[in-house]
Amino acid sequence: MDSGGAERVGSGAHGDGESMRIGFAGLSHLGIVSSGCAAAKGFDVVAYDPDAQRCEQLSQGILP
Repeated sequence: MDSGGAERVGSGAHGDGESMRIGFAGLSHLGIVSSGCAAAKGFDVVAYDPDAQRCEQLSQGILP
């Protein structure tokens, strides 16, 4: 995938059991930490990075 891709980082319920989705663009220094924290708090996180290799590594559990 040359143009990057979306990577689902985590999922969960927030508050009253309803799922709240939050999105992040860019998964380098700030994006990876912010999306991980949001996922840990129970948000349904969708993240995008134009670097397809970075997305593939993240899906394999390899951090940038």
